[in-house]
Amino acid sequence: MDRLKVMVTKGLRGRTDPEAYHKRCISAVLDYYTARKELVEILTYQGVSNTFDGSTTQKRLVGLGNTLIHEVAQADVIVFMDDWHHYDGCIVEHLIALRYGIPIVYLSSEGERFGMQDELVDIDYRA
Repeated sequence: MDRLKVMVTKGLRGRTDPEAYHKRCISAVLDYYTARKELVEILTYQGVSNTFDGSTTQKRLVGLGNTLIHEVAQADVIVFMDDWHHYDGCIVEHLIALRYGIPIVYLSSEGERFGMQDELVDIDYRA
């Protein structure tokens, strides 16, 4: 049986203990899929930083887009955690997933599923 490749996206900026939050999110995702008797592989991904590195805005956006498209394309499903919609990288990952039809799960770091899918699918991000 093949393992489902799962990308977990979450914002870490401003967290008091980002490492503990990351571990809690991964644990919640594993619990979620274990309860459904699905084998998963969590894709390792470092995320993106919005820090200024001296590049022009256009070069930074192209680099961000290329990185995110590459990472998202490897996933069978993407899990968006908690307040993902407050983080630019997460928003771009969401747009890519919607555009390319990659299944999305919304999950809290406590393991509770929450629904935003119906509200967001109706938005035409290409406009």
